[in-house]
Amino acid sequence: MRKLVRTVVASMATSEEFGWQVAAEVHRRRLGQAKRKACVCDGQKYNWSIWEMHLVMLGFLPILDFLHLLVYLYGAACAAAGKGTEAAWALYEGWLWQAWRGEVQALLRGLKAAGHRLGQPPEKAPEDDPRKVVWDAVGYVQNNKD
Repeated sequence: MRKLVRTVVASMATSEEFGWQVAAEVHRRRLGQAKRKACVCDGQKYNWSIWEMHLVMLGFLPILDFLHLLVYLYGAACAAAGKGTEAAWALYEGWLWQAWRGEVQALLRGLKAAGHRLGQPPEKAPEDDPRKVVWDAVGYVQNNKD
């Protein structure tokens, strides 16, 4: 099968307006008639709401942008085991394999265990606080596990 069209829609509009722009592009290009179709989202709730409102009924499969997940997992592994260490890389590889295989519960258990070892971040922790980095990764995976 040869790809005929690659379509990208980008806008600075609100998420509601953007959803309608996406729906219009899908209709204009008759993408709903494709045999295989997917919607790749970075994990933001409003992106999934656009998929849910405009694309799910057309059979678009939801796919999490894997690069965002990679960044969260790598950051969490470095925060948990020390940036640049072999232990961090091994932890990252393990979590990455779990994510790739769809072993979400095992991945969450590992991330939460790392978070519990480090403890909860203080309320106004800086973005690079290892505790915040790990717990942010837990939240990202939890919010996008489906």
